Amino acid sequence: MFNLVLTTLAIALTALVTVGTMVNLNPEMGVRRTTTETVATSYRSFEGAVSAYRISNGGSVPPASNPPVPYSSGTGEPWGSLAPYMSGSRAAGGGAGNLVAVTGLDWTYATDGAGKAYICLSNANGGAVPPAVRQGVSAAVGKTSGAILGRTCGGTASADAASSTDASPYAATFYVQAGG
Repeated sequence: MFNLVLTTLAIALTALVTVGTMVNLNPEMGVRRTTTETVATSYRSFEGAVSAYRISNGGSVPPASNPPVPYSSGTGEPWGSLAPYMSGSRAAGGGAGNLVAVTGLDWTYATDGAGKAYICLSNANGGAVPPAVRQGVSAAVGKTSGAILGRTCGGTASADAASSTDASPYAATFYVQAGG
């Protein structure tokens, strides 16, 4: 009888460890979670920088270049104007510091026709975006008021953007809630 109980416990423990390991070692879960946190934190940092900029500049929004300059370039507007307001600014050459890179995507800043500022995370460069990254960005959009998941920066929402193919147009637009 003792051997039967011991064998049953061993099988149950093995099953528990196996199932637990499969769930916790799924690499896509980590990518999704990390992407969601990265995007949300970057957006909050940017929103804070825009608020500080507006307080210091009589309510005006940071200048936007046309066409928008990708954050990864490290130069141009608004990155130069916002650098003093973003914590962790790049040591060499200035530029905003807390917009963390996301695989296959780049940050850009623009204003819409009404002058409302937004920041956009997109694959405008035509790069592939892994499904787990798309899901992570989608989760961040779902948790952010005024955010839109679509095909173009500042465009309309697109229900199939999160599940589309890796290199198809993809953009997450986050309107800055700091007025304007």
